[in-house]
Amino acid sequence: MIKHYPYKSLGNANHGWLKSKHHFSFANYYNPTRMGFGKLRVVNDDWVEPDTGFPSHPHRNMEIISFIRSGAITHQDSTGNKGITKAGEVQVMSAGTGIVHSEYNRTKYPLTFYQIWIETNKHDVEHNITHQAYVLASNGMFKVENNTGSKTGNVTMNKGDGAEVTQSNSIILRATTDCEIIIIDTIV
Repeated sequence: MIKHYPYKSLGNANHGWLKSKHHFSFANYYNPTRMGFGKLRVVNDDWVEPDTGFPSHPHRNMEIISFIRSGAITHQDSTGNKGITKAGEVQVMSAGTGIVHSEYNRTKYPLTFYQIWIETNKHDVEHNITHQAYVLASNGMFKVENNTGSKTGNVTMNKGDGAEVTQSNSIILRATTDCEIIIIDTIV
């Protein structure tokens, strides 16, 4: 089954220096039907003004992934790590027992990136072998089709859209324009 979430239906935040579209409930955007997808808790499509960013703040028990689409992000954390992640690069931060970090756009140009949070594994969770995936249309247009030959549930994805894929062993992605597709596969 494919459940499509058009870009225009996503949660919205505009803080001036930060503009964000939320695929799931986040900060001031609350939608009880969109609390996450399996262990996937956050997918934010963020735009950050030059010379601004996120001051030091804590995280715990999350895998935090930043996929930089344009610009560059400067990271510094309480474990002494610091660096710059540029467009096309991915930064992964494991925040298991806790970490404090900051992220800034220190360039003259806007920064765009996907911020993705995945819950860490917990002890004593029952074994589950169900596979689920979340598909993001980072750029361009493409079709997501069930690999059953049925047209039911097939969707056209445009820039910024998201889609949950469940109860499928495989899907077919058909590009209709040049596109960039991000697939987040989690085991729940």
